[in-house]
Order: sequence, then structure tokens, then C-alpha cells
Amino acid sequence: MTKIPNLVYDVPVTVHHRGERLPGRLTVARHVDGEFWEGKVYTRPDLYMTMDQVATPLNGGFGHLSHEGFLHHVRVVLGFAGGAHFDFAGEDFQPGRRKLH
Repeated sequence: MTKIPNLVYDVPVTVHHRGERLPGRLTVARHVDGEFWEGKVYTRPDLYMTMDQVATPLNGGFGHLSHEGFLHHVRVVLGFAGGAHFDFAGEDFQPGRRKLH
């Protein structure tokens, strides 16, 4: 079986939690074929959320999205499906080499 490489994003975020705005990180591994992603919003050991998504005809996949568009998609999914609400703390949406937490 061929391993599909990932693009890994690690960006600062501001998490909205119980009326507070807390510093955090969004780390996401995106398969380059656009078929799968997994990510984590992390604020502290007791306050984080992990989620993943597989491309389907209903969600249209994510391979066609720009880096920024993809991360905004992840933000919507985490907010809608998981209740994790956050804003991006910067404007650098490029993938890096860091591994997921």
C-alpha cells in the first residue's frame, strides 16, 4: 500500500470558550489527494478537540481548495460539527513541516 503524503498546517488561533478568548493552535494534516484530513484545536491539556473528515460527493472534497480556503473549511466543520469556535490569529495559511500534537 502506498502512503499518501500530507500537508501539515500549524497556525495560531484564538479560541472562544465560555466567554473567554484563549490562545491556541490549529494543527491539521491534509492528504495531498484531497480525500481526507485530520486536525486538532488545542488550547491546553484539558481543552482541545480532534476531528477528521473524508471527502464525499456531498461535501465535494477539499483537494481543489487553496490553503486558506481549506483552513476556513476546517474551521467551519470544527465549529458546526464539534462546537469548537475560533478565529485565526494571523494570516499565514501555508503548510509547514511540523507534525500533529
